[in-house]
Amino acid sequence: LWFAHFPNSNLLLKQIIMKFVFLALCGGVSFANGLRSTFIEQEKEHLQIDPVIIRPPPPPPEGGCTCVSDYDCNKPVCVRDPYSGQGFCSASSSGGIDFQAEKREVGSEFGCPCVSDYECRRKTKCVESHYGGQKTCQDGGGGFARPTPAPTVKGQQCCDDPHKIPTECEVEILIEMMDIAIQSNRKLAAQWLRLAFHDAGTFNVNTNEGGANGCLMTHFPMTQEPENGFLNIPISTLEAIKINWEGHPETCLDVSAADMIQFAGHFSALRQTDTPGIDFVKIADLMTFEWGRSDEPNCDTAWTHNLPGFQGLVPPSQIGDLPQRCLMAGKEIKDKMILRNGFSAMESVALLGAHTIGLTRNSFGASLAAPWVLNGADAATPQGPIFDNGYHHYLEHTLVADDAPTFSADQTPVTQPFPDWFRDPTFGNQVNHLDTDI
Repeated sequence: LWFAHFPNSNLLLKQIIMKFVFLALCGGVSFANGLRSTFIEQEKEHLQIDPVIIRPPPPPPEGGCTCVSDYDCNKPVCVRDPYSGQGFCSASSSGGIDFQAEKREVGSEFGCPCVSDYECRRKTKCVESHYGGQKTCQDGGGGFARPTPAPTVKGQQCCDDPHKIPTECEVEILIEMMDIAIQSNRKLAAQWLRLAFHDAGTFNVNTNEGGANGCLMTHFPMTQEPENGFLNIPISTLEAIKINWEGHPETCLDVSAADMIQFAGHFSALRQTDTPGIDFVKIADLMTFEWGRSDEPNCDTAWTHNLPGFQGLVPPSQIGDLPQRCLMAGKEIKDKMILRNGFSAMESVALLGAHTIGLTRNSFGASLAAPWVLNGADAATPQGPIFDNGYHHYLEHTLVADDAPTFSADQTPVTQPFPDWFRDPTFGNQVNHLDTDI
């Protein structure tokens, strides 16, 4: 300002003024640094953990196990012994984890103590103070990207009474695990949906046997039956998720295999509906799933005969007899899904619509694998196939014939009649339909 207003002033005077300003600034910075150093030392002293005194730690509280934070304790709280520094789970009437925290608005978790991003959920990030000491949840662009794998050792005393019905918070953890699995392997969406029907479709309304009883996960011989071919990978993946979910530090569960299988099918169909992926509306719908099925202790492989098949419905000599193939395919659906499973004709047709996602990938060989409809292919979207009415729309509007006699004379647009299925090479894309579909 001096130079601007007095351009002709004495040079020596200008130099003196500049030195004065410089020294004043340096003094101010030094003073500020001194205050900052004092503040840091006070902060460190304030955050300092009590020195460890050589003294045997007290026994863990009733039902307690070692922990780092409340998240390791499920229902109790994590209490640190002031002498040993060791944390133990301790009973508390108020409970340890605030399960409502996940439902709060974004930002309400700021400042909560944490050890890793995991405790901050998806809203915030676990950040260490600039001055060291306790980490807290802060805005950091989102916390963990996926559920933490289950610990290798988890004392049973941390979960003395596992329950069969999960809480909403526990279901949310399962949703994240399943979502990650499908993102990693998009085939799982259709395979889990098939798995759900093949476990439930063993039900016989006349004998009250079979049904959604978990046998496909608990009784290995069931997976070896022809009707359940190629389900090993979706089953083993679901088993791994179940183990990790029940061993998760925020759960205390012993859910049945029957429930896991049916939830996986429900999850797959819902996740792939409309825009494939998970959003809050779909999560709310998944929360209405009814848990509580029991696993069958005495599984019988004969129950798989209640499932509709598609192969070998006519002898080789009748492969070219399309009216007979149509008759036997319709009879298979009626005998199994209607007369044994107990579905109505309309319900049976609706359930066949599950073929709107997935491929006939295994029985026909890799070179002939194809979806029923194009939207149902594994790579139809970056998030997998689209679950919609494409299957029914194709049969109603793309297939020229409306009844078996007409189809026997004109199979347009499907061609190449195989022993029990047909192929549509329209637009250079190959689509497959079974006799039992048509």
